[in-house]
Amino acid sequence: MKKNLEITTNQFVCMLLSYTIVATELKYPAVMNSYAAQDGWIATALSGLYPIIFFILYGFVYKEYPYKNIFQINRELLGKIIGNIFNILFIIYLICYAITHLAGFTILLVNTVISYYTNSQVILIIIIASSLATFYSFRSQLKLGQLTIYLLVLLILSLGFSLKDGKLLNIMPILSISSENLIKAVFHGIYAYAGFEIMLLYLPYLKNKKDYKKIAISTCTFLILILTWIVFITIFYFGPDTLNFFNFPLLNLTASIKVPLINNFILIFVTIWSIYSLKNSTLAITNVLNLLPPATNSKFKKLWLIIIIPFFYFTTNLMSNIINIVFFVNVIFIKLMLILLFNIFLLFIVVLRRKSYGRRKRKSSTTKNH
Repeated sequence: MKKNLEITTNQFVCMLLSYTIVATELKYPAVMNSYAAQDGWIATALSGLYPIIFFILYGFVYKEYPYKNIFQINRELLGKIIGNIFNILFIIYLICYAITHLAGFTILLVNTVISYYTNSQVILIIIIASSLATFYSFRSQLKLGQLTIYLLVLLILSLGFSLKDGKLLNIMPILSISSENLIKAVFHGIYAYAGFEIMLLYLPYLKNKKDYKKIAISTCTFLILILTWIVFITIFYFGPDTLNFFNFPLLNLTASIKVPLINNFILIFVTIWSIYSLKNSTLAITNVLNLLPPATNSKFKKLWLIIIIPFFYFTTNLMSNIINIVFFVNVIFIKLMLILLFNIFLLFIVVLRRKSYGRRKRKSSTTKNH
């Protein structure tokens, strides 16, 4: 990563949005339906508390350390031992997220446009293509991210064409599930909001340091609206009982939509989502490369890629079916998300205590002077 890199506010928001809305969201409506039935869309909206709390807590930390990334801040505020433990867990988190994305993207391609290839072959194609794309500048990746997220949002909004064929009864009665099941649904629903945490790596490169609040509000608002809309429109169209029969209900919904002047909307949808996912795969590998020291990254990039490619190939192969992905997310990944949130909470507490100590010290010195 070049030290003189500057990321505009718009590019930053688009990067966070695009890296959060990934291929596994195609399965997401069915997951929420299994926990909350017709109230799945409400649980999805409530799961949006995760990024809101995350942004609020880290906002206090960022205000004090706008030019440092999470690794530097952890070591400074939590000490070398505890700080490095959380740093290692964050690295594991980034790698696990990349693996789940690559696995989800593989399943999408195998089940749609290139079904004549095996999972292993598709994984290899994706990883090699994404690795080669990392040789393009990070600025180019950011610009492509802007374009693809605009197209994807347009496609997601076009799902509204199915409203005329849906039934209001499919989302009724509202809030019919128990509070215990709702809490469980909200807990499992936070996975859809994972991904934006890469901001912890890239905030030092934000061009306008004062735009943190704008980024937080924009990212949280769009994520909650988009993800809630995806779940709502799918349940509204299929109903909670029918929805359970589909592995990727969002694709089934897209296949049923008739858009004026477009003969094959599902083909357009899958093509754009595939390009978008390939861009995200490139960013996933770039994130891993950017964990390395800048000098090492640029000098030995090809060597690191030789190591990364087989690693991602074998680990992604382990999760090349939807059952394994869901199991991994529920048992391991969501816990990593909560550990990361706890890490940010600890940093928030330390910053507050330092501020409080500083105020008391200034007050004490002022009293002595008088």
